[in-house]
Amino acid sequence: MTLANSTPTEVLFLLGAGASKDADLPLATELTDHITGDIEANYPELLHLVRFIHGGICFGRGCEGRRPHDPINIEEFLMACHDLARRSRSRIYPFVSSWHERLNLIRSSRAEIGESP
Repeated sequence: MTLANSTPTEVLFLLGAGASKDADLPLATELTDHITGDIEANYPELLHLVRFIHGGICFGRGCEGRRPHDPINIEEFLMACHDLARRSRSRIYPFVSSWHERLNLIRSSRAEIGESP
């Protein structure tokens, strides 16, 4: 749209959460299930780590008084993975007396798939 003596106006579309469903794309919680299924089929050695992180998210929800077994969306899951993989750079790192030993698998798993820790 252009008005007299003005520059073209840009249009921004804001789509609601259901827009991807209408386009036959998975919702955020369904993406988590798809990715978990892909890991189970193609990277079974990582499945125990995925389930550990999933369980940690559920436990955290329970600690907050929320329903622990509500579906986990992919953003929440990937943010947890990101934070855990970089836990040694966290501001709270010096205050945590111990991290669960299974978290050490994140570093070795990243090396196995060719990503630098």
